[in-house]
Parts: sequence; structure tokens; C-alpha cells
Amino acid sequence: MRSIYYKVAGIVFRVDLPESIGPERSLRSFRNFLCGEAGPDFTFTLRERGEMTFPETVTIDESDSDLGHVTLGKSGDGHYVTTIGARHKMLSDREFLENMAEIDPNSPDASSALVSMLRIAFSQAALKYGCISIHSSAVVLGGRAFLFLGSSGTGKSTHSALWLKNFKGARLLNDDNPVLRVGDSGVIAYGTPWSGKTPCYVNENWPVGGIVRLRQAPYNRYMECVDIEAFVNILPSCSAVRGDSLLQTRLHDTLAEICAVIRTGMLECRPDDEAAILCENKINV
Repeated sequence: MRSIYYKVAGIVFRVDLPESIGPERSLRSFRNFLCGEAGPDFTFTLRERGEMTFPETVTIDESDSDLGHVTLGKSGDGHYVTTIGARHKMLSDREFLENMAEIDPNSPDASSALVSMLRIAFSQAALKYGCISIHSSAVVLGGRAFLFLGSSGTGKSTHSALWLKNFKGARLLNDDNPVLRVGDSGVIAYGTPWSGKTPCYVNENWPVGGIVRLRQAPYNRYMECVDIEAFVNILPSCSAVRGDSLLQTRLHDTLAEICAVIRTGMLECRPDDEAAILCENKINV
């Protein structure tokens, strides 16, 4: 086994890999997040295939991804088992602080499965440390980060690209899974090794200037959201195991802090320059 340490959003995690798995190829997007050996906030161990025994579980969530069907099950003693495409599995404790996985090395999506499992483990473990992994596209403009949320296919990446086109100095921070962290200096957005289909693995952090949910429409209209509206606006894009009271409480507490200080809005829009200009004018104040 070889141990590699990474730091994302101030959270240190140790990844233990068999000698047969090279991080240079399997974890390319993590290169900018390497850090020195330190006491990890959570761990992830990849075992050789056939070494692990997984407990019986009850399915509590299912979804589909580019890697196939993803199932989350819970055992009688509170452990979680994540199965990706039936060939890759991860066993996690209730807080996702200790994670062990088996991945089919002969599968063409083995590296992608490893990256995906690390994203899942990180998103849940991070909740303990006041962090939220949020499904969004994020740009930086004028020294602040702006996040665009929405259902798949809504146009988050397109809207980010419109900001890059229309506003001098704007650049992409992350195009799929940035992290928000609440600290003494306010709410900070962090780049991560997970950026969807856009290779943007920037190890930077910026104060959050605003969060906007996008909704496709034949017109452009911006509406500010405050208090509970802001909370409900952001919640669907946040990652936490549904039905787990501990993880959900951590998410809700952190999200409430974010909503109290960060400008939030809803943008009903077309995918055009006018939408980007309207959004920037309303949120970047």
C-alpha cells in the first residue's frame, strides 16, 4: 500500500492505494491538491479485488450516472455501502470518515469510479467540518466567486461561459462540484478535483459574492431570494445522505449560516448575453 495525502477546502484526507494502482494516472485531477503527510480528517482505502466482505444492506437511494446505476445501501449497524455499476463498491462508516473500497481493475471506467467514490466520501465527511459540496458551476469575478445552480441540463456551464465572454477578468473556478466552507472570514468557495466534463481543477479559494439558481424560460427575469426562500433555493444542489439525521442536521446548520450572509437569487432565463448581464447586475453588488 502507498499513502497519498490531499487537501481540499482545508480538509486533509489520506488515500491508500495498492502498489498496482498509480495515482499519477488514476487521480490526475488531484495533482494540484497534493499536500504533505498530516493527520487526516478522513481516510479512503482501496483494497485488492476479493479482499473485502460487504454487509447486507437496505437500499435507501438510487440514481444513474455516466458510470451506470448507483445504489446507496445502509446496513443494520449503520454502515453505508455505495455500489457503482455493480462492479465497484465502497464501505463507509456513518460519517464517511473511514471508507474502504473495491474497484474492478479490468473495467474501462475503473479510474472514473475511484474519483467518483472519493467525491462521495468527501461530500459526506466534509459536513462535519462546516463544508458543503454543491452541484454547481462557479466563476470568479472581481475577487469573488459566484455560483450557478440548477437541474442537469439547465445550462449552468453555458451561463458560466456567458460570464467569461461578457465580463473582463472573469474565469472559471469549477464546473461541477465546488465546495463552500463557513469560517471566521465568511463563506468561501473552493475549487476541487471534481469538475464534471470540464477539466478545471483549480486549487484556489475565494469569498462568495452570490448564489443563483437558473431556470430555463423564454425570457430573462431575476428574483432575489431571502430567508427560507434562499434556503430552499440552494438545498437541492447540496450533497447529504437523505434520511440520515446526523448528516442532514450538519448540512442544514451550515446552509442556514450561508443563507444568512450570502446574496441569493433565482434567474429565469434564456441562454444569452442578456441573461448573464442581468444576473451580474443583480448579484454582483
